[in-house]
Amino acid sequence: MKTPYANEDVFTITANCVTLSRFDIAGASANGTAGVRIEEATGCVIRGNAIHNNYYGVAVSQGSTAQHRGVELVPGQLDRHIR
Repeated sequence: MKTPYANEDVFTITANCVTLSRFDIAGASANGTAGVRIEEATGCVIRGNAIHNNYYGVAVSQGSTAQHRGVELVPGQLDRHIR
């Protein structure tokens, strides 16, 4: 899944206990944007995704909790880290 807008997150998760898996996530390349952003949600699982060409691969904020399993950040791409 690629966002057409570089200044927007690709996925924003706000519900508890969401599993996001088997996506190719790209395009959120503007300062501070993320391929996956988890806000105010707990128990989320991000697994088996290829995440590339985003400012942040996965951003977990505002008291959220998440597990990252099998997340592939493609080497040499824009992603800074899982934040």
